[in-house]
Amino acid sequence: MALELNLEQKKEIMKQIGLPASYIETQEEEDIDGYISEIPEDELKAYLGISAIKGTPAPAEQIKVETQKELKKAVEEEKKKEENGKKKPKAPTVAPSPKTKPAPAKAPSTSVLGLKVVTPSLDFSEAIPKATDEDIASFVDRVSYMKLLDDFRKLRQSVILMGEAGVGKTTMARYYAYKNKLPFFTISVDALLSIREMFGSLHIVGGTSFFVESEFIQFVQIPSVILIDEITALDPSRNFVFHQILAQRRFYVKDSDKHYTLDPQTFVMFAGNPPNVKYTGLTKFNLAFADRMGAILVEPLSRKELDTIFKNSSLSKQDLTGVFNYYDKIRELINTQKLRAEFTLRSLRRIVGFMELGYKPRTAIDLGFLNNIAPFEPKVHDAILSETKAFYGN
Repeated sequence: MALELNLEQKKEIMKQIGLPASYIETQEEEDIDGYISEIPEDELKAYLGISAIKGTPAPAEQIKVETQKELKKAVEEEKKKEENGKKKPKAPTVAPSPKTKPAPAKAPSTSVLGLKVVTPSLDFSEAIPKATDEDIASFVDRVSYMKLLDDFRKLRQSVILMGEAGVGKTTMARYYAYKNKLPFFTISVDALLSIREMFGSLHIVGGTSFFVESEFIQFVQIPSVILIDEITALDPSRNFVFHQILAQRRFYVKDSDKHYTLDPQTFVMFAGNPPNVKYTGLTKFNLAFADRMGAILVEPLSRKELDTIFKNSSLSKQDLTGVFNYYDKIRELINTQKLRAEFTLRSLRRIVGFMELGYKPRTAIDLGFLNNIAPFEPKVHDAILSETKAFYGN
């Protein structure tokens, strides 16, 4: 039977989690229900001081596997054990010897299903960004941002990087991991994200459940840099686990029946786009959630920074200057007319790449930028195309 809570109990739980009372009182009951629905029942009881139910399941057995092949083998062995147990003939009943006491009866197992937690082996050294990686090699070390990230990490404060799409938020996080020689892990969240699947996958074979831990689970337990991208697209009622990570640096996973604690040197970053007509899928951002971390506003790249990024390009200075002028012109058009489009550094890299392969600027712009807009925003595409023709000609 599901635990039934009244509104006051739900509010009390949210206060214990650490949400400000003033914020809780402004929330609709529907939003409060969204928060509470993400919390496992045993944790709800703990917050309310309700005694645990007798018959606690046996702790999960932890299994380490190197490869998917080993996981498959472990599952097959478990299945074989179960089948052999079913086929085993009953031993004949023998009266106990007068000199021997009968063995005490075994207590019945309190676990309905056996649970084995599988930890796939990862080579974390492979996750450390390298100087030869293209985005690292061409990254402009934006010193002021790097210092801010260092200071927030010293304070053990998570950070949200806010800025337009394509200003280099993800690359900045990767570069920070590179500079500090830490493994880097990123996950993109959106309105459809299954928080449950973010932690791992549950497989049931016969009477045994196998929970295979995700990479996210493993990375949070070692010194690392973790970027949770597109956080502004996630429904606020479903981000309870991130509240736990920020407030307690630990979280509970129901499928593995375990609490996981972040390593003291784990640096969790978030990235998101500011509310704007150009971005689709944005939800109302939870201010209590935002208050649990620092915020860094990432500005678009300057012309000097663009020169540094493309300093090794085979294009002539004149061609590069022309592309940069076009980049500035179209970004200004998008901002002034509030078009639902973004001219990002990624698009600029593609355009320059195609020009280096010998394509003319107009064709390179189609391949690297405009063709990405045409199927989704035809009117926006036409407006930018018109400006492109005015700039580069037909």
